[in-house]
Amino acid sequence: MRYVFNKPLLFSEELTRIILIFIVLSGATINSRDKNQLRVTFFTKFLSNKVNKELNLIINIIIVLSLSALIYYGVLLAFIAERQYTNVMKIPWPVVYLIVPFSSIIILLYHLKDILNFFKGQSENQRERKI
Repeated sequence: MRYVFNKPLLFSEELTRIILIFIVLSGATINSRDKNQLRVTFFTKFLSNKVNKELNLIINIIIVLSLSALIYYGVLLAFIAERQYTNVMKIPWPVVYLIVPFSSIIILLYHLKDILNFFKGQSENQRERKI
């Protein structure tokens, strides 16, 4: 297009950057839903099933704490950039910045569900032992 009309497409870099942010964070959300996070399983395959489940609980708690910080600072950044716009397309930066806390909330819900399932499974196991 640049050579046909003899003018560069000014918005293409901004649009590419924003779309890349959307795609990466959407992929992170889908990976979290499908439990496809990057893991080092060399040591965990030597652990018992019970210890492995408890280790996953600890990992999920750490992820929830990290995501909570990401949500807080993402919203804070959006408020700081309240009156800023992209140079060419004039999209408000807070709209772009709020992608991070929004996807973090979704990922956080998936990990909270995993934590809840851990405790629900543990209480079911305790009930089975009593019977």
